[in-house]
Amino acid sequence: MGKPDIVIKDGVLVEWKTFDQEVIIPDTVKVIGCNAIPKGAEIVHIPNSVIEIGEAAFSRCYNLESITIPKSVTKIGHSAFSECESLCSVVIENENVEMGPSAFADCENLADEDGFFAQLFSTKKVKPYQYIVTFEDGNTLTMQDAYRHKS
Repeated sequence: MGKPDIVIKDGVLVEWKTFDQEVIIPDTVKVIGCNAIPKGAEIVHIPNSVIEIGEAAFSRCYNLESITIPKSVTKIGHSAFSECESLCSVVIENENVEMGPSAFADCENLADEDGFFAQLFSTKKVKPYQYIVTFEDGNTLTMQDAYRHKS
C-alpha cells in the first residue's frame, strides 16, 4: 500500500498529491504517468523498478536542475521533461532507451547559444551516441546515451 499522498494504480504512478521539493518514487512503481511529478519538485529519485517515463511526466517541473534516469528505463515519453527550465544536467544510464519526440523540449539550460540541444531533443527521429558536454558557464551535460538527428 502506498503513501496516502500519492496514487499508484497497477504499478503506474498516477499522481503525487503534495508539492514536495524532494520526491522519492517508491520501488513499487514501474511507470511514471502523465503529469505525475509535482511541479515544485527540485530533486527526484527514480528507482530501478521504473521501466518507463510517461508522456509529460516531468513537464513544467521548473525547479528540477538535474536528473539521473536509471538503466531500467527503456522508454521516455513524448514531452516527458518539456519546459523544465532549470534542468542543466541529465544522465541516462541505458544506451538503448527509446526517446519520444520533444522529450526535453524547451529545457533552456540544456541549450547552447545556437539552441543546439533544444533542437536536438525536439526531434522525432533520434539515434544514440556517446558524449559529454561542458558549457562555457560551467554547466555539464553528461549523458551515456544522448541523441542527434538521423540523417
